[in-house]
Amino acid sequence: MRLPADRPVATSDVLSALNLPRDPRHRAKLDNACDAAWLLGLTPDAWRAVVHDACSTAPCLLRPSQAIFLRWLATRSVPILVCYDGPGPRHLGAALAHAGRPVGLSDLAVALGCSASAAAGWARDDAEPDAALRRICGALLGGGTNACLAQRWRVWLDCARQEALLRGLGADLSAMSGWHVPWAPIVPRGRGRPPRAQSPWPSCLLVIETVTPATSRQRGRR
Repeated sequence: MRLPADRPVATSDVLSALNLPRDPRHRAKLDNACDAAWLLGLTPDAWRAVVHDACSTAPCLLRPSQAIFLRWLATRSVPILVCYDGPGPRHLGAALAHAGRPVGLSDLAVALGCSASAAAGWARDDAEPDAALRRICGALLGGGTNACLAQRWRVWLDCARQEALLRGLGADLSAMSGWHVPWAPIVPRGRGRPPRAQSPWPSCLLVIETVTPATSRQRGRR
């Protein structure tokens, strides 16, 4: 897996990072594509945007959580498409504390690519983190000793700092309250706000959203 070292991770990087073919005439088997979408917690619309942007000169900016996850996976020697799933950030925070790497929920939220305010929702007993965060927490927890968890977390923080720096947010995660960049509106494409400032990149990069538990429940009732 190879990811750009001079810019943030974009949707155009996803297929090659996951070893899926870019050419739609030679698209990977459906189960591979489904596995990739599942791994990143992408909605069908978001996955279609990834496929559409595979050879685009104006790709979307991948959501921070997913971008950091891909960078972290690129450091791993294990196969990518394995069944990662976990109970959520609060459980990860407790495990990190047990491993001698305590971190507050707000700092944990930023490190995972979210806004610090997301921590308030995770503190509730009925909290349901989105699919991407469950995959991330499952991968980070990953079994093994406390030392293994601490090492995985150190590498994750390095990946998060790199992505933050490339997004123009600086590399000090403790000084960040979130990952918002004013030149990156929200998709689906065509429904997002136009950029409010000039993008520092040659083409405008948009942010891909992931499915939330509420969205999943609404779809299930249809």
